Amino acid sequence: MIKLITIQTNNDKEYNLDNITQVIVYTRTNGTHSYELSEFLDVKDVKRYVFFHGTDLVMGLNLSDIKSITVD
Repeated sequence: MIKLITIQTNNDKEYNLDNITQVIVYTRTNGTHSYELSEFLDVKDVKRYVFFHGTDLVMGLNLSDIKSITVD
């Protein structure tokens, strides 16, 4: 089970997201879909990630702004 998502941005900011329940992934080829936490990093042609806790928006980032994403 994923408990923490850490995002490092290109401007060297680090975000530690816990309690994320779903990720909406915008892609260039397949549109917009919700993914399980265990699957969202496997999506191809990503344009943007949007992270939610329940129905509350936590943050959204374009792929071009992200240096790395790690999950624990």
